[in-house]
Amino acid sequence: MKRLIMATLLVPSLVLPAFVVSAHSTFDRIEDRLERQQQRIEQGVASGELTRKETKQLNQEQRRLHRKLNKFSRDGILSAKERRKMMARLDRASEHIYSLKHNVSSRPRIRTEKRRERHWVRDDRRWSQTRSDWPRYGQR
Repeated sequence: MKRLIMATLLVPSLVLPAFVVSAHSTFDRIEDRLERQQQRIEQGVASGELTRKETKQLNQEQRRLHRKLNKFSRDGILSAKERRKMMARLDRASEHIYSLKHNVSSRPRIRTEKRRERHWVRDDRRWSQTRSDWPRYGQR
């Protein structure tokens, strides 16, 4: 009888830490994704790929994601349904960051011209930085 009682107490104490570690690693993965997305936004601002309005939209979206994660984690356990919802929202936010970083049409013209000027092009005799230095057809 004593062995049976010890076994029933021992099994849950061995299994419970595995569930806690699993839930903790899920939180860590979600936090890591949020951090990487924030770094992508900051990189987009630094490179001029994101306008102020786009940056504001993305930062608001990131705040909403943080609030949702805090709401889900209040009970200390992230259920499978909550995890799926959070991952889907993170996927959507990642796609949103990508689309705003790659939409040339909404950027101010000055920024896109500066980006274009940064690319060096090969002339016959030298490297030039602007299109006005490009050789014309039939000229050398």
